[in-house]
Amino acid sequence: MVYKNLWLIFCALAAPQLLATEKTFEEFARACDVVVESEQIELKIEKKIEKKIEKKELSVGKEFELLFEYCPAQFHKDLEEAIEYLKTQKKVVLSEEHIKARGDSPPAINNILDKFEKYKELQKSEKALVFKKEINPATTAMEFEENYKENFGLIYTVPQALYIAINTLIIFALARKQGFVADFVNWWLWSSEWISMSPEVNKIDQAQGLFKKLILPDSFGYITQKEKMTVASVYKIHLMPKSREDALVIVDKLFGLLKDNKAFAKAVPFFKIRPSLFAEQEAVKDIYDGWKGEKISVDFKTHMPVIVLYVNIGKAYAEDALKILLDTLSADRGSGIGPRFNFKVNNLVFYAQGGGSDKKNPRSKEFLDESTNWGLFKPTFVDGITEVDYHLKIS
Repeated sequence: MVYKNLWLIFCALAAPQLLATEKTFEEFARACDVVVESEQIELKIEKKIEKKIEKKELSVGKEFELLFEYCPAQFHKDLEEAIEYLKTQKKVVLSEEHIKARGDSPPAINNILDKFEKYKELQKSEKALVFKKEINPATTAMEFEENYKENFGLIYTVPQALYIAINTLIIFALARKQGFVADFVNWWLWSSEWISMSPEVNKIDQAQGLFKKLILPDSFGYITQKEKMTVASVYKIHLMPKSREDALVIVDKLFGLLKDNKAFAKAVPFFKIRPSLFAEQEAVKDIYDGWKGEKISVDFKTHMPVIVLYVNIGKAYAEDALKILLDTLSADRGSGIGPRFNFKVNNLVFYAQGGGSDKKNPRSKEFLDESTNWGLFKPTFVDGITEVDYHLKIS
C-alpha cells in the first residue's frame, strides 16, 4: 500500500496537470496521508527497538554504565556476559598446598574479582571520575602523552585505579570470549601467578636474562659464545596503538589469533598489556659504572611498550609471528611512538633483542647496533668476526 501511494505521489509531482480535477487531487492528498502515517508507524517501531537495545545494555545494572561507556560498542555483548559471570564467582581460598607450592600469590580470578569490586566501589565517587577529563573513551596516544609527561605510575591515584579497573574488566571479557582466563596476561594487568605461565615463557625469560652477563659479568658471570647465540635468538615484538579503542581492538585480534591460528600460537605463547593501554613515558636518570670503573650519568626520557609479545626462542618464530601480525593488523592503528630501544617496522609494530631495562646501562651499547635504535645486536655480536643480519625477514 505504501509503495502504491508513493507511486501516485511521484506521478503527480512529475505531471502536475494530473491534479487538475477534484478526484485526482483527493487521491493525491490521501496518498500523502498514508505515506506520512506509515512513516510515523516506522518511527515508533524504531524508537521501540532503540528502547529495547538501551534496556538490554543496562540489564547488568545501571552501576555499569561508566564501564560500557569506555568499552567499544562491538564488545558490549562480551562485556555483559563477563559481568554476569563475575557476579557468580567467589575468590579462591588459598590452601596450604597452594601456598607451599606457589607462595601466597593468588590466582588470577582473585585479582580480577578485586578489580570488579574496585570498579563498583569507585564508580560512585565524584573524585574518581576526575579521570574522565584526562582520559575519555576516545583518548589518543598523543593526548595521553600530553596529559602524562611522566610515567602513569604503578601506585595509582583513586581516578587511575578506577580507570585501570575498567580496562581490566574489558580485557578480561575479550579473553574470556576466546576461552582464555588468565594465562595470557601477567601482573601488568591482573597479577596472574607467574608460576602458572607455560614453561616456554620461563624459558624465554631465562634466555633473555643472559643479557645481564654482558653488562654485569662481575655479578652474573661471564657469558659464553653459546650463550651469546642463545640471547641473540630471543626477540620480543611490541605493539604501540594509536588510541584506547585501537588498543582494545588489537587485543581482541591477538586473542583470536592465539585461538585460531596455530602458527601464531606456536610462535607466541604469551603476551602482556600495559594497564593504561598507552605508551607511558619513562624518565631515565641514573649513574652507572663504566668498564673502567668510571661514573657515567644518564638522563633521558623514553616510552614503555603498550603490548609485549613473548616470542619463542628462534629467529624463525619471530619472523612467522611478524608476518602474521602484519597481515592481520593495520599500521593505521599505530601511534608511531617508538618503545625504548626498538627497531621500527611501521607505526604500530616494533621489535627488539635483549631486555629494555638492561639496555639503559651505557655498557650495553658496546653490543648493540645504533642504526637500529639500539634494538638489535651488532652483526659481529657472537664471535666478533662473523657478520649476522639480525633483522627479521618476511616473505
